[in-house]
Amino acid sequence: MLSALLTISAAYMITWLLQVIGWPYLVWALGSRLRDRGWSLARLLTWLAVSLIIWSLAYFKLPLNTVWAIWLVLFILAVGAVSLTLRCRSQIKQVFQEAKWLLLVAESLFLFGFFFLSLVRGFNPAILDLEKFMDAGFMASYLRAPTLPAPDMWLAGETINYYTFGHFMGSVMTRIWLLPISLSYNLLLGLIMALSLSLSFSVVVNFLSPLFPSRLKPLILGGLVGTLLVNLGGNSHTFWYLFKHHGWTGYWYADATRFIDRTIHEFPAYSYVVADLHAHVWGLPLVLTYFIFLMLWSRALFLPQRKAGLGLAATLGLFLGIFAMTSTWDALIYTLLTGLVSFVLLLAYPPLIKPLLFSAMVALPTATLTALPWFLSFTSIAEGIAVATQHSPLWQLAALWTGHFLLSLLALITAFIALIKHRHRLSPTAIATYLLIVALVVTAWLLLILPELIFFKDIYSGHPRANTMFKLTYQAFIMMSLTGGWLFGTLFLKRLAPHWLRLIAGLGLILVTGAVLCFPFFAYRDYYNRLKGFKGLDGHQWLEAQYPDDYQAILWLNSQVRGQPVILESWGESYTTFDRVSSITGLPTVLGWRVHEWLWRGGFDIPGARTTEVDTIFSNPTTVTSQELLQRYQVQYIFIGAKEREQYPNLNQAAFKSLGDVVFESGSTFIVKL
Repeated sequence: MLSALLTISAAYMITWLLQVIGWPYLVWALGSRLRDRGWSLARLLTWLAVSLIIWSLAYFKLPLNTVWAIWLVLFILAVGAVSLTLRCRSQIKQVFQEAKWLLLVAESLFLFGFFFLSLVRGFNPAILDLEKFMDAGFMASYLRAPTLPAPDMWLAGETINYYTFGHFMGSVMTRIWLLPISLSYNLLLGLIMALSLSLSFSVVVNFLSPLFPSRLKPLILGGLVGTLLVNLGGNSHTFWYLFKHHGWTGYWYADATRFIDRTIHEFPAYSYVVADLHAHVWGLPLVLTYFIFLMLWSRALFLPQRKAGLGLAATLGLFLGIFAMTSTWDALIYTLLTGLVSFVLLLAYPPLIKPLLFSAMVALPTATLTALPWFLSFTSIAEGIAVATQHSPLWQLAALWTGHFLLSLLALITAFIALIKHRHRLSPTAIATYLLIVALVVTAWLLLILPELIFFKDIYSGHPRANTMFKLTYQAFIMMSLTGGWLFGTLFLKRLAPHWLRLIAGLGLILVTGAVLCFPFFAYRDYYNRLKGFKGLDGHQWLEAQYPDDYQAILWLNSQVRGQPVILESWGESYTTFDRVSSITGLPTVLGWRVHEWLWRGGFDIPGARTTEVDTIFSNPTTVTSQELLQRYQVQYIFIGAKEREQYPNLNQAAFKSLGDVVFESGSTFIVKL
């Protein structure tokens, strides 16, 4: 464990460098508009800035997706940070005097999240089950591609046709850390949790700030409740199970995400446990950041100076464009949220129509321009919208969402009471915040309702609503959790409601929070074997243990092969250990997980044809047809290992060796260079 602690500590210190670089820019740009002066934003925005700069330049075919280019961008940003630090010395000193406790709590949350999840992953570090092969494969491909779009590691000759900017960010951080993916994969999970804990806290703190201009206790307590609900809380399924079964005997944590038949309804705490670095996980710290800028923008609309509002509108557009490349669903969801925020603001203040229109005229083109390089190389896999014919029983919806519904309902009532009874005493920033809470609650409820009415069609016809419900309710969970933290903070407003009413609301909130916080106990216990048997951070240990010869061959490929020449390994079904070579090395194979390619290519024609072609080659590699196929796909290396023998029991080893030079051999595994 000592080795793992040293690795985690070194990675943390490098993220501290990102913090030091990014924070002066935020202090300079935002001044005192955020109570914590943007402390929780700094690491993410530095990481994001470097990634977006390299991404954009690489899409213009400049070969800059490299370690040296990344560190050069960091150096340039660091020079600017030094200059701004000298210019803003008095402001920075003032921040440490006025907001030191907020900064201390935020940094403690980051530190806890980073070390906690990174160490927990050490009890089951394998990059193995679910879709970890896919996530690691995307990053491995990005690490080998100097220009973009990167080759699809599972469909040689084609580029990645999926929203993977988050995976690209992961490859950038892997290079900043100077670590292999086998280690960085698990550290990236810790980093995402750390950022999300700190950012959730910041969102709630700044939502509450106008209500408590001179008090910190409500901000800190509300922020802590909010971050616990977002990142560690489950839905109400755990409490429902206790109520129905009079205990938790036999409880299985994953049932909370598959309770409604043929659907998915996950949430961040589950994502951290199962540790897939999917698009919605990469998007988690990004959407939390969006809440902060959405809040700043809504407040800026009330200011006489319009430039600040337009600058923030451009920032919103930038993030919407990033969402499109990271998790396209989030671009749709947060465009909807922003539209509802605008609508609520317009209802309350009709004169805001002009600044709202100007903001839209800035945000939408910015979003389009941000995503344009990626979009031009992306072929849409959307199949349209259909009316839902399957519906969730009301009791199942209640079993999942009662707790969060009650929290958000109380938050909505609180906001309405303030706007109706105390509006004349509220500052414009407080009014904007209350209206934002209203829009958040309405949007969250709408996201819960929509999968009962419509769904986006995909290839999973047996589970038509699954992906739609998954993506929409994931964000609804985050929104309702944040309003729960905000609600807790408002309980300290004595003028808002009688003491007895605030006491009842507080007890109810504590009960709900305690109920949903039972989830991580069961989840971490069961997925990580009660935290017994620490294995370290290396995610490829499983391969070395199960397929030692294959492991050595893959190490040889990673150390000896430059660029992205095509390899040939056996195709495989999704969610299996096939196509481990292309996933770990980032070298494209003729066909990898074919159901995933079916999804990414919008049909089975391409993966179906390639299945037959790969079978043809492995059946007899020396025929004219096989030779033509090897030339068509420009195969340079053929990998023969345990999975190839499993797929093709009658494989002719001598025939493959006759095709070229055997450049690596260990046991029964060998690599032929054509």
